[in-house]
Amino acid sequence: NASILYHLANVAEILASLRSNQTIAVLDVGGGPTIYQHIPISLVADVIIHAEILEENRTEVYQYLHQETRSYDWSAYFRVMYKFLENNERFPKLLEKVCAMREMLSESNPSLESVWKKLLIDRVAMRVVPCDVFHQDMEVSGSNELQLILNQSGMSEGANLVESNFLLESATSSITEWGKGLDRLMSKVAPGGFLSMMAIRNACWYRSGEGKIAAMPVDEVFLRRELEQRSFSLIRTYILLGSDADAVGYDGMVFVLAKKNVS
Repeated sequence: NASILYHLANVAEILASLRSNQTIAVLDVGGGPTIYQHIPISLVADVIIHAEILEENRTEVYQYLHQETRSYDWSAYFRVMYKFLENNERFPKLLEKVCAMREMLSESNPSLESVWKKLLIDRVAMRVVPCDVFHQDMEVSGSNELQLILNQSGMSEGANLVESNFLLESATSSITEWGKGLDRLMSKVAPGGFLSMMAIRNACWYRSGEGKIAAMPVDEVFLRRELEQRSFSLIRTYILLGSDADAVGYDGMVFVLAKKNVS
């Protein structure tokens, strides 16, 4: 979790370096039932779209956005992220944003966590839409909800950041389908924009409960080659090793951030 938050903080810090008068729009593809990935990004993004294929996962996110009592409590992630930024000199722009939020404390928002949580909810708002990375234009069959929300959110030419976490390699074991999914992710990145990916490393399978699901094995060398062949330049690449491959099916995680070249 610490490595995941570290990668996301690096992505957010780079987004914070974009020109101040630019609206920063983010598309999270395969967002699942989680919101942790939005915590650092919400400090710098103006708009976040949470795109996810499974209705039950979208429902979980909706429940959090409405602050329903049955929704998962992500408070610990906000607190860890704050301590992380407070004690790390790599993220001055993010810490500046957090300090500005401190000044917004009031009777209605008595803690930094409550202000940050409200900020995240406002950034995502009701932009939770169905999405299938393996279908044309990533629309769920018979739908055009994703394109509509992209247009409404000022992303008709693409997002400043498209992020995809543990999606492609765990959704298919076919290199052909994996490549099609990557192409569709890249098609939603605006010229000069960024693609952030986190992936389980060297996974031919992974566990789901007691079962095993086939996966597409990827590593940092493979990802670099596939991204560069598609006119993306690598900004950051790092790996986390140490997973028990015999027990879980993979030997670590790969984190990449790439920028779309402008022709």
